[in-house]
Amino acid sequence: MLLRIHRLGAAGVGASALLAALLLTLASAATLALNVANLADSRTEVARLTGVLRATSDTLESVRAAETGQRGYLLTGQERYLATYKRGLPRARSNLYLLDDLVRGADGRVLVEKLHKLIDSKLVELSQTVMMADDNGTEALRIVRNGSGQILMEEIEAVARAITERSTAALNGLWAADGAQIKAATIIAALTGALALGCTLLGVFLLARLREQVARERAEQASAAKTEFLASMSHEIRTPLNGVIGYADLLCEEPNLAPRARQHAERIRTAGAALLDVWSRHLVERV
Repeated sequence: MLLRIHRLGAAGVGASALLAALLLTLASAATLALNVANLADSRTEVARLTGVLRATSDTLESVRAAETGQRGYLLTGQERYLATYKRGLPRARSNLYLLDDLVRGADGRVLVEKLHKLIDSKLVELSQTVMMADDNGTEALRIVRNGSGQILMEEIEAVARAITERSTAALNGLWAADGAQIKAATIIAALTGALALGCTLLGVFLLARLREQVARERAEQASAAKTEFLASMSHEIRTPLNGVIGYADLLCEEPNLAPRARQHAERIRTAGAALLDVWSRHLVERV
C-alpha cells in the first residue's frame, strides 16, 4: 500500500511538473503576444509623432519660402520671386491641415490653433504687401520694414519650436518605454523558459523513474508468480509420481509376480525414477 501511494505521489508530481511547464510556456507566449501588440501600438504612435515633426518643419519652411519670395519681389520686382511666394502659400496651408489631423491632446491642440492664427495673419500680411507692390512699392516696403512681419515670424517660430519640443519629448518617452518593455519581456521570457525547461526535465525524470519502478515491480511479481507456480507444481507432480514409484517397488518385490509382469513393473519404476530425477534437477532447482 505504501509503495502504491509512493508511486501515485511520484506520478502526480511528474504530471504536475509537465503541466506547470505547459502553463509557463503558455504564459510566456501570452506575454510575448501582449508585448508585440503594445509595440505595434507604439510604432503607430511613433509614426504619428514623426509626422507631426515633419509637418511642423515643412509648415515653417513653407512660410519662410513665401516670405523670401515676397521680400525678393518687393525689392526687385522680378516674377521669379513671386513664383516662390505663390508656391509657399498652398504648401503652408496643406501642412497646417496635416498638423490638425496628427496632433493629439488639449495642449497640442492649443499650440496648433495658435500656430494657425499666426500663420493666417502672416499670410495675410504677405498677400497685402504683394498686392500693394503693384500700386505703391514704397508703401509696401515701409510696411515690411516696420518689423510687424518679423515679429509675426518670430512668434510662428516659437510656437513651431514648442510643438517640435513637445513631440520630441513624447518620442523620447516612447523609445525609453519600448526599450524597458523589450528588456522586461526578454527577462520574463528567459525566466519562464528556464522554469518551463526545469519543470519539463523534472517531469520527464520522475515519470521515467516511475516507469522503471513499475517495470521492476512487475518483473518481481512475475518471478514470484512463477516461483509459486513451480512450487505448487512440484508438490502436485512429485506426490503422485512417488506413489507410482512406490507401487512399482511393491510389485517388483512380489514373489509370485509373473516374469513379464515383473518386467513391466521394473520399467514403470525405472521410468518414474528417471522422470523424478529430471523434475528435481531441471525444474525444482529453479524454484
